[in-house]
Amino acid sequence: MQNYSTGLLLFDKNVIFLLMAQNKAELLKYDTLPDPNLGIHIAERRNIRSGPVFEKHWHDHLQLILFIKGTAVMHCHQGAVPLQAGDVAFINSGEVHYMDKIDSLQNENSGLDFIILKISPRFLQGRFLEPVVDLHYVFVNCIRNDEILDRTICHILEEYETRRLGWEIAIRAHVLGLLSHLIRHHVDQRLGPGESRKQQDRWFRMGKVLEYIEKNSTEEISLKTLADIACQSESHFCRSFKKITGCSTREYLMQLRIQKAKELILETENSIAEIGYSVGFSDNNYFSRAFRKIAGCPPREYRKRLQTNERTH
Repeated sequence: MQNYSTGLLLFDKNVIFLLMAQNKAELLKYDTLPDPNLGIHIAERRNIRSGPVFEKHWHDHLQLILFIKGTAVMHCHQGAVPLQAGDVAFINSGEVHYMDKIDSLQNENSGLDFIILKISPRFLQGRFLEPVVDLHYVFVNCIRNDEILDRTICHILEEYETRRLGWEIAIRAHVLGLLSHLIRHHVDQRLGPGESRKQQDRWFRMGKVLEYIEKNSTEEISLKTLADIACQSESHFCRSFKKITGCSTREYLMQLRIQKAKELILETENSIAEIGYSVGFSDNNYFSRAFRKIAGCPPREYRKRLQTNERTH
């Protein structure tokens, strides 16, 4: 990989990077582009510290992430994929995924920097691009040591931010070159029309399962209900769910409830018992144990830490 630190510093002097807005943390989100009419979005994110980079979510658009600095783990259909500077992460259309930053030595250089490129189906109109849109190609999730890909993403970023005369044509040319390069060198599976539809349907139904859990997270949810939504047997569904999310449905539900509890602790002055009840725990002691197991400390201590951080900043 080329030394992009110099190139990025040059960009930083001449353009203003559009940082993506941080959404409220949820365990599942359907992600969209800021400008769907344009059909593409690219931005740089810098100095992300420990914790989740992206919560579990999915989207119709293709997504590439070029890592400039730091290390992370992305969870996707290929499992847990470690990533570092120079790697490109690829997210296929409809693929449920999330990413965590790996803690490193706590110093000023330990943050995570990356460039994120989103390409919508609207941008991929045309007969020759139909196999990409229709998921006839499933691309690998991690690409390493590909200078052509890295350089092309940086060129797209420069065109997008400077918006010089003819920038939209230049971006389209770069994206088409990028896609042809991916098809030639980084296809994981090539699917026929029937298998492509089945793959889309599997990912779509799993997205519906996660959406159902999100909307009913305060209730008890049976395995049969989720398996029926996915149109799978319970045993097959359990295997599919764990492969995509990295955990069981029970663990996923607990993580979702605790994530929502964290938000309420941060945003409200409600008592810990009230927060536990509102996210689905009828027993306050059970809520405290579950919170400690997932967050690393009891909810009251978590609130104290937040209050201490606010006073010190």
